[in-house]
Amino acid sequence: MQPLYLLLGSNCGNRFEYISVGKKMIAEKIGIIKVESLLYETEPWGNMQQEKFLNQAIMALSNMDAHEILRLLKSIETEVGRIATFQWGPR
Repeated sequence: MQPLYLLLGSNCGNRFEYISVGKKMIAEKIGIIKVESLLYETEPWGNMQQEKFLNQAIMALSNMDAHEILRLLKSIETEVGRIATFQWGPR
């Protein structure tokens, strides 16, 4: 298994819940989460006219290749309701 480092973040709705559900789905579909950072609240970047972000870094172990991981991460985002709007937009 190879280490996989991911940065999670949300600034819409219940940010804690989105990160929690995201981690659960990552663990189910991609790999075992071994390490989690603390949660951090950060200012938006790029488009400043939006809510603050809640962010967390995780390290997971996975046997998947990068393309499959990206495909699954995008499907997880869609599954939890993310609608891509514009660069640096809310999520």
